[in-house]
Amino acid sequence: MHTPQIVPLRRAACPAIGNVLARAFHDDPVWKFLSPDDALRPKQLRWLFSRWSVLMADLGESYVVADGCGVALWAPGGGKKPGLLGLARLGVQAPFAMGPGWTKRMLQMMRDSEQRRAAEMPRGAWELNTIGVDPGAHGRGIGGALLRRVLDRTDADGLPVYVQTHNPINIPYYERHGFQLIRKAPTVPGRDVYTCSLIRRPRPVSSARPEVC
Repeated sequence: MHTPQIVPLRRAACPAIGNVLARAFHDDPVWKFLSPDDALRPKQLRWLFSRWSVLMADLGESYVVADGCGVALWAPGGGKKPGLLGLARLGVQAPFAMGPGWTKRMLQMMRDSEQRRAAEMPRGAWELNTIGVDPGAHGRGIGGALLRRVLDRTDADGLPVYVQTHNPINIPYYERHGFQLIRKAPTVPGRDVYTCSLIRRPRPVSSARPEVC
């Protein structure tokens, strides 16, 4: 299998990445909860992801496949986060772009996510914020290549990696890459939406790593 070329994500690529992530997450349970209108969801997700990817790219540790069909947005260890100005601007614009009721639903999800992160994420850990591959490019090893770009570094530095997924079917995929499920619980009471938290402990650099996609 051809090894995908992985390069740093730059701001100029973010509009196209917004399209890729909108397709990748169209049927994801949490995004169906946040944007329940199937017809509007593609436009809403394009708007949101194209802007969110800019904020994450500015942290300097997000990566994209050279042909643009997949991306991983990372928050590096040490608690580095998107700038407050960018977050504030996004927060002001989002209710108008995403539709009525969206803000309340998003705040519910963010509150749950932040509480879990504070309780579960080890000090110094990297966080995989978002990873997505265009549905038409599945099966090419792109997700695995995007993960290995950072996992090789965290292993060498002896650092753990933390990730939350809202789609339980993703759990076996992460487990194949060395993550362990530490908690699965409802994101919003009374709704069929879950937050699944996983941690990957660093592996010895000399240990063999199977090539998984």
